[in-house]
Amino acid sequence: MCAGARSVVSTLWKVEPVTGLFSIFYYQYRQKGLSRPEALRDAQVRLRTISGEGLHQLCDLIIKKLNGKLLKVQGEKEELKLRQKSYKRGKVEYKELKDKLLGIVKPESKIQEEIEWYKGMSKQFSAMPNPFDDLIYWSGFICQGLH
Repeated sequence: MCAGARSVVSTLWKVEPVTGLFSIFYYQYRQKGLSRPEALRDAQVRLRTISGEGLHQLCDLIIKKLNGKLLKVQGEKEELKLRQKSYKRGKVEYKELKDKLLGIVKPESKIQEEIEWYKGMSKQFSAMPNPFDDLIYWSGFICQGLH
């Protein structure tokens, strides 16, 4: 908060594997106009009450969005490879395109990891009635600062 943030949402302990889901819920409620404490409370309730089937559907939706991002990144990568082929090694343009290609590898890999993470989350928890109803998953999130 020293850097100028009016408030901070944080956790009192490591809350895996639900931090990403909590963040999605929290920002959905903020976009609807809820205050920070209201969004925090509603995100906690949603996390606590989401069914395994609801989690599965949410993970599928997220995976579809990530697959769209991945296709875009892979398309950019292929375009750069094609452009790079038109230059000889050692040319400035070739090196610039090589650097751009290297810059795409990390985001591509990160998206692939996220897709696998959500697939695993869905597989692990989708058969449970309320996989995150235990307070260890939802009660550690706090909001500090101004409303």
